Amino acid sequence: MQNSFVICAIVFACPLMVISDDCGGECDESQYCQWLEDGYECVRRGPCSDKVEDHMEFPPDGELQPQCTSKGFHSLIGSHASTAYFYCVHPETGKFIESTGLRPDQGTLQESDCPKCLQDLNKIFEEDMPYMPGRFMPKCDESTGLYEKFQSQSTGFSWCVDEQTGEEIANTKVQGVANCGDEPMPDDCNEECDESEYCLMLEQEYECVRTGPCSDKLKEDMESSLPSMVLRDGELNPQCTFKGYHKLVGSHGSTGYFYCVHPETGKYIESTGMRLDEGTLEEADCPKCLQQLRDIYAEDLPMMPGRVIPQCNAETGLFERVQGNGSTGYRYCVDDYTGDKIEGSDVPPPQEPDC
Repeated sequence: MQNSFVICAIVFACPLMVISDDCGGECDESQYCQWLEDGYECVRRGPCSDKVEDHMEFPPDGELQPQCTSKGFHSLIGSHASTAYFYCVHPETGKFIESTGLRPDQGTLQESDCPKCLQDLNKIFEEDMPYMPGRFMPKCDESTGLYEKFQSQSTGFSWCVDEQTGEEIANTKVQGVANCGDEPMPDDCNEECDESEYCLMLEQEYECVRTGPCSDKLKEDMESSLPSMVLRDGELNPQCTFKGYHKLVGSHGSTGYFYCVHPETGKYIESTGMRLDEGTLEEADCPKCLQQLRDIYAEDLPMMPGRVIPQCNAETGLFERVQGNGSTGYRYCVDDYTGDKIEGSDVPPPQEPDC
């Protein structure tokens, strides 16, 4: 593969990737038909294949012409079309590491020669579902390819690491912002949050998050002196939406299981637990009652007067058989799977329906 790059670099006559529809119609909506190495393949949409699809003629400063994997990310080793140098490349951003440059007459640049942080990212991006909720994604310095000293996770934890190995430095892991010595701390929210919001770390970035049942817990945990992995009974570590509620699918930091979660209480549904090697737990797999709550709590004003908020069973996530309208006081029976009202079951207060 490297020889083909060198030929292209010398004669300036062949593209590194070609776009076509010559995949026999086998690509689905999440894929492009693009040329990889020896022929056309269905390539997943991603940060590298998107650039190829955009027919990028000249790469941005610090990047090479896109050379992609079948998963749509940048190949860990890339070549410079005009100089014939090979470099280690950041799999997500496409930035090449200047210090790793090697000409073909100097030897062969192997993936194992690249910084360990980039190798770790490359392994993650080879998986079918790299961006799983709660997954730790190492942050690599774009200039050196080494681990950034400060690492963090979407659960709100952060810690300091050895820049070469990525190994956690003992006693630095905290819920909130770890103190990594002279290293600059990540940017905060620049005082953009209003009185109804907290500045919290979500998805490894600081964001203004509305106050709510999940963000309140996350804020409390960050300010408490409790050990960082202490869990409330029946709950996971808070994994919040921007609206301050719990995400519908959450992960257990120590077991690797994913669960459906009650958006308001944060209680996870034991029966929905799934390990990564068993498949992917999607929000569509969660009980319909929890999905309805998620949709309501995603709105700007979920608690509008007269709105009916479904009551979900804390153990199963299904609809409680008895539901009610808070504004009229009427109570009625529903199907616990679909939430459909049972005709003729409405009764006025203070009566209770016989379900």
